[in-house]
Amino acid sequence: MNISIARFQMAQRYSVGTLVTPKFMLYTMELPWMRNQASISCVPPGLFELEPHHSRDHPHTWALVNPALGVYHEPADIPAGKTGRYAILLHPANWPWELRGCIGPGIGWNGSNMVTSSKDGMNMLRDLLGVGSTGHRLRILEPQK
Repeated sequence: MNISIARFQMAQRYSVGTLVTPKFMLYTMELPWMRNQASISCVPPGLFELEPHHSRDHPHTWALVNPALGVYHEPADIPAGKTGRYAILLHPANWPWELRGCIGPGIGWNGSNMVTSSKDGMNMLRDLLGVGSTGHRLRILEPQK
């Protein structure tokens, strides 16, 4: 399944967008653009494979992967001699300070720096995509000027 994020607000401390699926729309919370620096920047625009991710802190989520943009699932996936970001996840988070370069989906948006009902939004994605499923893509679009 193909889903997309269109960012519409790039603020000094956060970025907000809409995540569009064939069945519904959610809002997204991310960190601001900080030149794609690990753990402090939002994700660069582009097309990403969504790989299932499961950890104690982030069970039943997805990792964004695009080697051409230097984005990998795990540190071991980064080729020798290269640098890149890893573990950029789509996981529940309402506030930007709950993120380390990841994306938090939510059902609503407060008009500023918070998405609402992020756990519910993530559960909607899990139901739509299927927990642990593969073959999904996420396109992140440049903000409209």
